[in-house]
Amino acid sequence: MAAATLSSLPADGNATAIFGRKKKARTPETPAVAEVPADTLVIVTEPEAVPVEAEVPKGCTPDADTARIEPAFTLPTASAPGFGFTRTETEHVKFSNYDPFCADGSPFMVAFAEQDFCYPYKGKFLSGYGMRGRSMHAGVDIKAIPNDTIRAAFGGVVRLSRVYYGYGNCIVIRHNNGLETLYGHNSRNLVQVGDTVRAGQPVSLAGRTGRATTEHLHFEVRVQGQHFNPNTVLDYDRQCLQNGVLVVSRRNGVIAASRLNSGDTLENAFPAPGNAPLYAENTINGTIPPPPPASAATIAQPSGSAPSSSTVYHTVVSGDTLSGIAVKYKTTVTRLCQLNHIDRNAILPLKKKLRVR
Repeated sequence: MAAATLSSLPADGNATAIFGRKKKARTPETPAVAEVPADTLVIVTEPEAVPVEAEVPKGCTPDADTARIEPAFTLPTASAPGFGFTRTETEHVKFSNYDPFCADGSPFMVAFAEQDFCYPYKGKFLSGYGMRGRSMHAGVDIKAIPNDTIRAAFGGVVRLSRVYYGYGNCIVIRHNNGLETLYGHNSRNLVQVGDTVRAGQPVSLAGRTGRATTEHLHFEVRVQGQHFNPNTVLDYDRQCLQNGVLVVSRRNGVIAASRLNSGDTLENAFPAPGNAPLYAENTINGTIPPPPPASAATIAQPSGSAPSSSTVYHTVVSGDTLSGIAVKYKTTVTRLCQLNHIDRNAILPLKKKLRVR
């Protein structure tokens, strides 16, 4: 009998008709796995199953009909097969390899009104951001009841969850809006690297692990591993998210953040020679309404009056506060706010000139 050829095989590949017996089917070969660099830890995330009865604190998330902003970058969704963090990112707070900035390097913005947000822990304010003697306190401390629930401020993916030096049990979450938040001194971490969390979801229990003298939450806000004042994001008095828009810039590798209210300009937020007065975007109404042309100057003079020779200005330096400046110039915070058209909770950008008299 003539030898069978490949072309003479039945269309279904069954060799029984030719050779008279059916051969055992072979097990399909395992597909080759792409090589991954040794320093990369690939975390495969599954679509999060959120039970209908899952507890979300009242006021933590807006209504479903609320408009959403286009995120600075995209986090994994159910259609994404995985999310990769380098091993260094999962082991160190300061190393964060992502870039939320625009392609041309211009600042990115976070419209607070459009965020799903939950205040991480509603406790007593203990201490804020700034120098403590010769060391820098990189976040805000909030008193907590031992083993009480700490919640994620925004939705995102857990980048770090481990014991980390003076932070004790520490968690870092990377968010869709370009920010990262840190939760330190936990008695126990409830999430692991690669977990997808939503705003208001429990992530840890309050404690005093690490370098801490009492049970509290140490909370930080970072971009690309660099910290900045959490008060630009959190309103400590009302225990909620700030108003306005957060603008984050990067110059020579250094991150700076400032909060803008309606009518503020990027020039006021980040003073620099030749900086154009661009108005920040508001994703609800399109733009933050610009101030009338007459008030476009940094410090507006009263109508019909010439600049006074007795006018005094103060240039903001690191560590300045409105109350401190008021004491220095023997005036009041209320008067400073009136002279400079700002509110009492305004963030003072470095090198900004404030009128004090």
